[in-house]
Amino acid sequence: QMEKPSILQTWLNHGYAQMLKYPDAIKIVNLFSAHPDVQAELVGIDTQNSVTKLTLERQRAELEMADWILVPSKLVFDSLKEKGLDKKSIIIPFGINIEKFVPSKKKDNVFRVIFVGSSWERKGGPLLLEAWEKLNLKNAELVICGVSDEVVGDVEENVKVGWVPDLVSTLQNSSIFCLPSLEDGCGLAVLEAMACNLPVIISESTGAKQYVTEGEDGFIIKANDVDAICEKIQYCYDR
Repeated sequence: QMEKPSILQTWLNHGYAQMLKYPDAIKIVNLFSAHPDVQAELVGIDTQNSVTKLTLERQRAELEMADWILVPSKLVFDSLKEKGLDKKSIIIPFGINIEKFVPSKKKDNVFRVIFVGSSWERKGGPLLLEAWEKLNLKNAELVICGVSDEVVGDVEENVKVGWVPDLVSTLQNSSIFCLPSLEDGCGLAVLEAMACNLPVIISESTGAKQYVTEGEDGFIIKANDVDAICEKIQYCYDR
C-alpha cells in the first residue's frame, strides 16, 4: 500500500480527488493558463452550460485547496491576483532550448507567416485566417502548424496546414510569427520563434507579451481584432 504523500503536485483539473484524499499533503497546482473564470471570459465560453459549470466549480476548488500555484507568466499571475490567490502563486517561466532554436538565413524569397498552436480557436487561428484572406498578398504563404486540416477547414492554395517534420527549420524559413490568442498563459512557440530571430505578432492576452518589446521584437495587438492583425502583417510585408 502506498504511503501518504507529503507533497502532491498536479495540473489544474487533474488533482481534485487526490487533494481531497490527502488533505495533509502540501498541495501544488500547475496552472498554465489564466484563472478558469478569466479564461472563460476571454475566450467566450458559455458558463451557463451544466458541464462547464461543474468543471469551473472543480477548478476553483482545486485552486482554493492548493498551498502553492505555479504559473508561467505575469498574465496568469495577474489573473489569480484578481481572485485573491496571488499570495500563494509563484511565476516559474517556461524555458526553451536556445542551442536548438537559433537564427538561420532564410532559403527563399517567399513572405511566410507561421502560426504554431494546438488550440485553434483559443489561440486565435480563425482570426489569423480571416486576416490572411482579406490581405490577399502576392508571393506569400501562411503556415499553420499544430492542428489538422479537419479542424481548420477549407483554405486557399497559399495556406499550408498540418504537422511539420522540423519545426526549427520551418521557423527559420519564415518571415514572421503570428499568434493572436484570445487567451494564452505564455505561448512557448512565441519564445521559440523569437530565438530564431523572427518578428512576432501576438495579442495582449498572450502571457509571452512580457518578453516582447513593442516595435523591436514585434507587435502586441488587441485580442480579437482582425484589422490589427492585417495592419501588422501588411507592415512587415511592405518591409
